[in-house]
Amino acid sequence: MGIILQLLDNNLIERLLPQPGIMDQLSLFDHSPEPTQKQQKLEMSRDQFIQWKRQIASHQQATRETYPQQSTLFDTGVNQFDPQGIDPFGLKQYATRFYDLAEMRLGQEGDPCIYFLLDNASHLILYIGETIHSNQRWKGGHHVQEYLAKYVQLNRKYALEVLPVLAFEWGAPAETRLRQKMEYSLIKKWKAPFNKENRAQWGHPFGE
Repeated sequence: MGIILQLLDNNLIERLLPQPGIMDQLSLFDHSPEPTQKQQKLEMSRDQFIQWKRQIASHQQATRETYPQQSTLFDTGVNQFDPQGIDPFGLKQYATRFYDLAEMRLGQEGDPCIYFLLDNASHLILYIGETIHSNQRWKGGHHVQEYLAKYVQLNRKYALEVLPVLAFEWGAPAETRLRQKMEYSLIKKWKAPFNKENRAQWGHPFGE
C-alpha cells in the first residue's frame, strides 16, 4: 500500500512540475519590458486635418455673422470696453516675431493687451491670450509656440497654405483679473482650438 501511495505521489509531483521548455517560454514573458512612455498621438490624415479646420472655421464664421447681439461691457475704470465687439481679423496684424520690429521696441516690456494667434490662409483664430507685457509674453517662450510649430509642419506636409500672424487689442486694462475675464469670454465665444478650454470640442492634436 505504501509503494502505491509513493507512486501516486511521484506521478502527482511530475504533473505539477513544468515540462521541459515551459520555463523558457515563461521567462520570455516574465522579462518583457514594461512600457515607459505614453503612446504618441495619431497624426491626422490630410482629409481629417482639412475637415478639422473647416469645422472650426465654420463655427467662427457663424460667430462673426451673429455677434454682437448683446454687448458685454467691462468697466476698466477709464472707459467701458466691449470684448465681444472685437473682430480679430479687423485688428492690425504682425508676424509671429513681432517683437523684432522697430515699432514694437518702444517699450522693453510692452503693454497690456488681448492677443489673437491667427492663420490667415484658413481664416482661423487658433489661440486667444492676455498679458500685461506684450513683448515679454511671446518672446520669452510660450507653450502655444510648440502647438503652432506642429500645426505649420502638418500644413506643409500636406501642401496646404498656412500663414500664422498675431493681432493685438491694445485697449485691454492693466488689471490682470479683468483682462482674464475678457480673455475667457473671447475664448468661449470664438472656440479657438489651441486654448485648453476648447479641447473637449476640437481635441488636442498639437499638444504634449
